[in-house]
Amino acid sequence: MLRTMDDLEDYSVGAADGSVGRVKDFYFDDEFWVVRYFLVEAGAWLAGRKVLISTTSIRAPNWFNRLLPVSMTRQEVAERQDIETQRPMRGDHHLRSCKTVTSSHIRAPDGDVGHVCGFLIDEENWAIRYLIVDTRNWWLGHHVLIAPEWIVGLSWDDHTVSVTLTRDAVRNAPPYRAKTQFDRDAEMKLHDHYGLPGYWAGKVTLQNPPDYPSTSEKNICCEA
Repeated sequence: MLRTMDDLEDYSVGAADGSVGRVKDFYFDDEFWVVRYFLVEAGAWLAGRKVLISTTSIRAPNWFNRLLPVSMTRQEVAERQDIETQRPMRGDHHLRSCKTVTSSHIRAPDGDVGHVCGFLIDEENWAIRYLIVDTRNWWLGHHVLIAPEWIVGLSWDDHTVSVTLTRDAVRNAPPYRAKTQFDRDAEMKLHDHYGLPGYWAGKVTLQNPPDYPSTSEKNICCEA
């Protein structure tokens, strides 16, 4: 099932012995397009610090209660806060904050088509399956989806994402409506519109891509 970044924001994160805090942002790998860390705002027990917790530490989510359990204790979280205080992008230029990337412009070969306003994340492996694009400056609030596989260029400094799709193709794409279930049938219609294969055709595991540094001990804390 696919969930939006907004759906997951403010989820509680629970350690084995109590609450850690609430999700406020996500850090993703823009090479593999998979979420690597949750940015969790801790409560008074950790002086309100913001803690980066690897998705490899997340156990089976409780979607009904909006809870993400982690395989750590509160003490283990607290002990990690002095290991590294820098944000992860400073050590890996492929890691990006979802909130920072939101509002980046989508650029087609024949002009701009909109801006990023959200992400659809696969709950099975935390892969980013689609960017949600707001085209209101061109087509009166029409929201569409663009898959990472269709991206040909990234310039985060300029806040632009270049795609292979034309403006007309995007304008005529099936609209995305957040309150309507976006299931596999809807995905197939989207991919049929563009004449492009779906990610499920050659499904790969994105949780731990080859040669990516292990994140089991990379739970990092950072200040706001």
